[in-house]
Amino acid sequence: MDLFEIIGYSLVGVAVMELLLGFIILTQNPGKSPVHKAVAAFSFFCSGYALFPALTYLRASKGLDFELFARATWIGWLSIPAALQFILYLKDEQSRAARLVGWILYPFWAGVFLLCLFTNVVEPGVYSLIPYVSDDGLLENPLRVFGAVLILWVIIESYRLKKQVKGIKKTQLDYFLTGIIIFGGSSALIAGFLQLVHSVDVDPSYGAYFSFPWVVLTFYAIIRYSLFDIRLVISRSLSIVLLVLIFSGLQSVLFLLFQSAVGSSLAILLSLSIAGVIFFGTPFRNRLQAQVRKVVVKGRYDYQHVLKESIKAIVTILDLDELLNYIIDIMKTSLGAENICLLLKEEDGTYRVRHVFGIPEETVRSCPPDNSLLQWIERTGRIVIRQDVEDQPPHEGGGKLFAYMQRTGAELVVPLLYKGQLRGILTLGRKGSKNRYVQGDIDLLDALADHVAVALENARLYEDARRVKGSLHESELRFLTLAQTTTAAIFIHQGGKFLYANPAGEAMAGYTREEFMAMDFWHIVHPAYVDMVRERAQARLSGEKVIPEYEFKVIKKNGEERWVNMTAGTIEYEGRPAVIGTLFDITARKQAEEERMKFYQESTRQYQERIEEEKRHVMEKEKILMDLHDGIGGITTNISILAEIARKTAMNEAVKKPLSTITRLAREGISEIRSFMHSLDTKDTDWHTLIAELRNQGMNMVEPHSISFQMKTAKKNMKSKPGSLLWVNTFRIYKEALTNVIKHSKATAVTVMLEIDEEKLSLAIYDDGIGLDGGRSGGRGLSTMKARAEEMGGSVTITSDGGTRVSLEIPLPLKYPLQGME
Repeated sequence: MDLFEIIGYSLVGVAVMELLLGFIILTQNPGKSPVHKAVAAFSFFCSGYALFPALTYLRASKGLDFELFARATWIGWLSIPAALQFILYLKDEQSRAARLVGWILYPFWAGVFLLCLFTNVVEPGVYSLIPYVSDDGLLENPLRVFGAVLILWVIIESYRLKKQVKGIKKTQLDYFLTGIIIFGGSSALIAGFLQLVHSVDVDPSYGAYFSFPWVVLTFYAIIRYSLFDIRLVISRSLSIVLLVLIFSGLQSVLFLLFQSAVGSSLAILLSLSIAGVIFFGTPFRNRLQAQVRKVVVKGRYDYQHVLKESIKAIVTILDLDELLNYIIDIMKTSLGAENICLLLKEEDGTYRVRHVFGIPEETVRSCPPDNSLLQWIERTGRIVIRQDVEDQPPHEGGGKLFAYMQRTGAELVVPLLYKGQLRGILTLGRKGSKNRYVQGDIDLLDALADHVAVALENARLYEDARRVKGSLHESELRFLTLAQTTTAAIFIHQGGKFLYANPAGEAMAGYTREEFMAMDFWHIVHPAYVDMVRERAQARLSGEKVIPEYEFKVIKKNGEERWVNMTAGTIEYEGRPAVIGTLFDITARKQAEEERMKFYQESTRQYQERIEEEKRHVMEKEKILMDLHDGIGGITTNISILAEIARKTAMNEAVKKPLSTITRLAREGISEIRSFMHSLDTKDTDWHTLIAELRNQGMNMVEPHSISFQMKTAKKNMKSKPGSLLWVNTFRIYKEALTNVIKHSKATAVTVMLEIDEEKLSLAIYDDGIGLDGGRSGGRGLSTMKARAEEMGGSVTITSDGGTRVSLEIPLPLKYPLQGME
């Protein structure tokens, strides 16, 4: 065996041990603890760190290409975030810092690993193993320095953690953390800092060897300090191996038997089918696992059987003392505790010894736990191991508990909690085998503690039931007194058969008590409601959730129909469930509701008639609009066209001028008709249309008179639409203002500002003419504009400063007279 093979095979051994450790820790994690997951991840990455160099040297020994495997050794750096997460999670399983480390460092080193595999920026790919020679990639040295610094961080955190933990955790973690410090320090030196010194030729993958002390120390801690029983893992692993071997052997034998008869393809199918049926359709697999467990574990840790027996005892044994003795015997048999002591909380709040085994009762009675100690146990709410509290100050809860456990010879203290309240404590001494309690023992005691707490509550309820049974006769007398004197009708029936009716029920239905006892409840229910009432009663007796209160009609003996409101429930009557109902007569209320409904329906009918009338008016209005457009609009358009034709063909200037006036007036008439129709056609009118019409009207009016026109608008998102009144009046005011500009201002430019929001409409018309001081006057047009603005609750103002400004403001929505018109 050459040197390459020695290095390769030794690293394979290290990789296998680390892979096995990761598998053990991952499978022995019933609580899904992130600490276990982090350690398992650390083991798997360390295994890769040892495995890939092993494959590199083994392939080199055979003269095969090993470059890809040499690059893959960088997977070892992924163990850094796993180690940091383990330390941080051990301090706090909800650690935000641990999650942050995972989010940052795992993607970072995974990216580095991919760069190593598929590029040359980290590893150029030129190797010589013995002697070791490798060119440096562009990022190789910075990454190694960064990784080494992170390893130093892991070492520092591991050292700090060793100083912080106490009790059994310190003992359990001491070897593990020591191994991490050895592995981390050596790896940081070999794979990090020494690679920066070119005169030192050391393969960085040799750092994997230093994971061997860590894995050995970890295995030692698992076995020596009972982090969990290794025999359970061996049992499961051996079962898997045997099952695989037996399955493979059986399938191979069956294949050989069938191959000559049916061919290879069908033989494979038949052999796999038969083997599958034997393994998964018969008890063979479970029996094999049970036998292996029996041989390896030797009957220990049969927790399922213990829990099954304790549950059976809770269900079948009602006497508290007998039940507790049974459960204590189970603990003695399954756990082999040298001594057991059970203290239960009495009604006065004191704790009394209920069971003692293996220790004088006087010893326990002479040192009862004080209130502060009991409060501390209730607050922690977990099983306490003696080593966990031995280093705590004597005046604190943990220190007091350690002193109490010393005096009573207790190794464990198990709180018995029911709904978060302490009902008792159970103490157990060391195992007779002198072995430590493993996690499986703790889990069993947790479950048994819950069972004992439930048993205590059941015993209390049983005692309460006995007291209730003693006072049942008195309660029945009180019920009868209440039922006989109340004004509400009370009925009890089973499946419809009357069992009881009070005097108020007799008066409501008109039957005597004797008549009730000879008839069904459904007999007094109106036929339209019998199915509903029967179905709900049957569902209620079956334990289903049913609406407790509902209304229906009953029929009196004389045939009169009455409305009732019934509240129903279930009671136990002579050992069987029965329905009890309380009924109130609500006939008067129902009649009032019917009257209100008739009034509502009549009002609705009248409202619908008004809507239809409004629709008819709308249709008439649209017809008038159409006639206006097709009639007067058509005539006006024809006048405009004929006048324009006449003007162009006339030779006399005296004739052309009147024809031009006729053309202009006809166009204005057409514009007026269009504006009027837009204002009344509410289906198409919105603020955008209003703005477009104002802009178009302004351009058509002023630009033919050599006056420039500009319009600026500002509008917010408006849910409402401009009404007909606002449309017509705004256009009239706007047109009158522009007409005054054309006739009197001698202006060269007009600017229109329009702002619309949810509160108001603001319209301003500016011109650069002579202004009011130049001889312009308002006249009748101004009074008309103001009147139209006031009609909408708004105002018109005219100012003159280097021209004229006409301002219109209208509040939105219109307050008057629009609401009155509607």
